[in-house]
Amino acid sequence: QGGVRITIDDVEHDYRLVITSKCENKEAAYPENSVTIRYHANNGQWADGEEVHTETYILSYHFRPNTSIGEELTRDGYTLVGWNTKPDGKGEHIGLGSRTDSTELYAEWLPWTDEKSFTYRRTQDGIVLTGYKGSADVDPLVLPKKIDGLDVVEIDSSFTTNMPCKALTGSTLVLPESIKRIKSKAFENAAFSELFFYDSLDEVEEGAFSDPIATYHINAALPPAFQAENDNARFADKVD
Repeated sequence: QGGVRITIDDVEHDYRLVITSKCENKEAAYPENSVTIRYHANNGQWADGEEVHTETYILSYHFRPNTSIGEELTRDGYTLVGWNTKPDGKGEHIGLGSRTDSTELYAEWLPWTDEKSFTYRRTQDGIVLTGYKGSADVDPLVLPKKIDGLDVVEIDSSFTTNMPCKALTGSTLVLPESIKRIKSKAFENAAFSELFFYDSLDEVEEGAFSDPIATYHINAALPPAFQAENDNARFADKVD
């Protein structure tokens, strides 16, 4: 509360400014101080061979837990792009490590684009993708995590330079967890507007994408470090 003097038509008027704030406690989505989430492999496989992996979270710092990053979940020839509230992928999409209210989550998988669509070279670090020779309208374009048993770690600047299809018209690009570097002009002749990638991506050179990306899906390859450092949930919520 406070006073304010305003002049209207050369006449001073005294007004009292009243600001009312109402504080409410956000009711937790879970009535107890812990919750157990069931993660369905959904045609994948957990390390223990089971279809469902359960994880219990203590809700000490936030009423919604960070989801599993699926580090022990695999499916040959597929990339895990997140979780979904429905097994057919038509429910709510939730990123790996993002927060959720659901207690039943299903793995969201996307199949790798055929490795015959790529040219590449082997390096000491792994596979560098040097070119694309597949269909122009493939959507999504899902880069494989492995070729010839080696991790795909880099996308070279020549990737879209001399494509038979001239340009990529699909809207969605999916990068595997293994990708560390994307060179300048790597996607110069592509029209991607949606990008799935992991926080293990180290470097994206300026000009790697010719068109602006409208939607980013950032999946966690590592546990949230900032929140663990200072027990503050605000940063994680803003990123989420």
